[in-house]
Amino acid sequence: YDGGPCFTPDGRILWRRFDESGLLADVWIMNRDGSNQHQLTDFGSMSWAPYMHPSGQYIIFSSNRFGFENFELFIVDIDGKKEPVRVTYSDGFDGLPVPSPDGRQLAWTSTRGGGSQGQIFLAQWNHEAARTALAAAPAKQSPATQR
Repeated sequence: YDGGPCFTPDGRILWRRFDESGLLADVWIMNRDGSNQHQLTDFGSMSWAPYMHPSGQYIIFSSNRFGFENFELFIVDIDGKKEPVRVTYSDGFDGLPVPSPDGRQLAWTSTRGGGSQGQIFLAQWNHEAARTALAAAPAKQSPATQR
């Protein structure tokens, strides 16, 4: 099923779509009228909670690509043509990322502070480093699914 939608700065809709099993999800984007649906991620895992950076150049999301109980933050280009780039490197949960309106900070929930309950973390965000990392990321091996 589809869920967790948010608007992008240019008026498109960003959301996560579960597969039929309900165990895997990917990040998708579409026009407001439902046209031009485009899959941005294809990890074969749970990728969800997408949020676009205010620059409109990339999306920040959470995925358990490296283990069922280990959610990390990633960024992916707006067209989904590059492999996503990992942002966090801690065991446990890092998820629900939201950039500040000016794009200079990132807030997210994490269990990195210990225990099973999440805390809110806030960090400075380096937009230029994110752009550089995405530019250096390899192209996807297979094109993202369109529908």
